[in-house]
Amino acid sequence: MSVNLLAEQILTELGGAANILHMTHCATRLRVRLACPEKCNDKAMRSIDGVLGTVTVSGQYQVIIGHQVKPVFLALQQQATRPASEGQDEKPAPPGKVSVFDIISGSFLPLLGLMAGGGMLKVILTLVERFSPQLASGNTCQILAAIANAPFFFLPALLGCSLAKRLGANPYIGLMIGAALLDPSISTLIAQPGSSFMAIPLVQANYAASVFPVFIAISAFYWLEKLLLRIVPLFLQLVVVPLCSLVIIIPATLLIFGPFGIAVGEQLASGITLLQTTNGLLCGLLLGAGYTFIVLMGLHWGLVPVILANLAQGGDPVYAIGGMAAFAQMGVAVGVLLCRPPAKLRVLLSSALLPALISGVTEPIIYGVMLPYRRLFLYVAIASAIGGAINGYFQVRMVAYTFASVPGIPAFSPMGIYLVSVLVTLACAALMVTLFGYHNKEISPPKGVNTDE
Repeated sequence: MSVNLLAEQILTELGGAANILHMTHCATRLRVRLACPEKCNDKAMRSIDGVLGTVTVSGQYQVIIGHQVKPVFLALQQQATRPASEGQDEKPAPPGKVSVFDIISGSFLPLLGLMAGGGMLKVILTLVERFSPQLASGNTCQILAAIANAPFFFLPALLGCSLAKRLGANPYIGLMIGAALLDPSISTLIAQPGSSFMAIPLVQANYAASVFPVFIAISAFYWLEKLLLRIVPLFLQLVVVPLCSLVIIIPATLLIFGPFGIAVGEQLASGITLLQTTNGLLCGLLLGAGYTFIVLMGLHWGLVPVILANLAQGGDPVYAIGGMAAFAQMGVAVGVLLCRPPAKLRVLLSSALLPALISGVTEPIIYGVMLPYRRLFLYVAIASAIGGAINGYFQVRMVAYTFASVPGIPAFSPMGIYLVSVLVTLACAALMVTLFGYHNKEISPPKGVNTDE
């Protein structure tokens, strides 16, 4: 099916362009907030050829497409912005409550490609350093290292822009609030003991790659901007609103929001580290077994701030454990292929498995294969719990941001233990499928798949 036809069918089942309040996408899903959810025909949506499944999280309707989600999104966006036809000019209902997870995930989604690209470049440079320290110390690798670090160093500015846009505030003021925390003169000043602003002492802090201070600052800016737009005369808003926003929010961030946000991030990172060091085996078992269901509900992006806070402290155990779920999903895909499935299922698996191994994006496997054959969820939970327990017990950490994929293996330390956990997870998942099968008679297979051999 062509992308335009698929987008047209999706738009129809969403209830038309007038029913869409906000629309975005991640690596595999369209994420839509609807004015009237009852106008969306979910049953018909699931039956569209090219739609792997749907899920609703915190009032956000998610349509799982797979790796062609971006062209579908662009086509859908183009069709949705056409002039409304007769009968479609009704005013949409006001949006419902938006969850914190929805705001977090919506803010990070535009930045994930940058962070993943920077993280993968760090992985490559790590390998270069291991095999050729002399080459790694040269100017070329130092410049490449700066490029790899740029998305993380400037994360406060990037996130300030993305979060402000997600909240509906001015994204460029949000960008400037985040960028001000990285200004060399401000960074130098707050690093010096005894520095102050209006006789109030400044707390020493490093805001490069920080997350929580920006979330608090931009949230405050959102409410301040709403207030200013309401009380400042229209002919003065162009100058007064940005001026007041920057003069109020940036000092407040340096004095209050920033130190508080840094403390929150450090406490979260310390709490997770304490849990892992206290009983890493149990932590790995529980998080590994449950991570697939977190992904299934689309809540995994909400963990990104915690992961980044851990990386700022030297290493993250959360994704070192949770990422085993992705390898378990790849393992069941391999196991189903070994069982000689019907031709259409084999094509689906083959097209989903290779991108998953390379990029770590496994949602086509989850929604295209695991949901129709639900016993696979049990196999994935067991296999990822085993892999997670290994990483939890040996305190494996992710030291550079990446996805759970084969190229990303060097981003974890100790790499040898992580590699063992990956192989064990893959093997356990594939073995369970080959030993116990994947098909339940009472569960219908994916659309168009003939289960008769």
